[in-house]
Amino acid sequence: MLKRRYGALVLNSEGKVLMRPGSAEGLKNKTWDIPKGLVAEGESPREALIRGMVERNGIILKEIEFFDTKNEDDTENHIYSAKFDDEMNSRDTIESVDLRFLSEKEIDNIKIESGTMNLIKKILHG
Repeated sequence: MLKRRYGALVLNSEGKVLMRPGSAEGLKNKTWDIPKGLVAEGESPREALIRGMVERNGIILKEIEFFDTKNEDDTENHIYSAKFDDEMNSRDTIESVDLRFLSEKEIDNIKIESGTMNLIKKILHG
């Protein structure tokens, strides 16, 4: 069965990108990624993105734009770009504890998958 996931490049008012540890293992190794999550049955990827960002991170997105769909193995990944108004209701989850807004220069100096880095560059620079 095909799994559906969402990912989002979220920018704050300074143009910095929201990043999180790539996984529980990534927390140890400081491998970073953009926020991602699963799409529930009966839910659109956009709805899942909005719900996931509020439930997991206390973040309300605005100006959400669809960017692309990528298929990998048994997963359909829906990618969005969005803006964030800088008001975050903190959530004490493993996903929100290490959230960081990073500049493009900072992102260039962290451990991140090349596919995610390429995606960030495409969205930021068109």
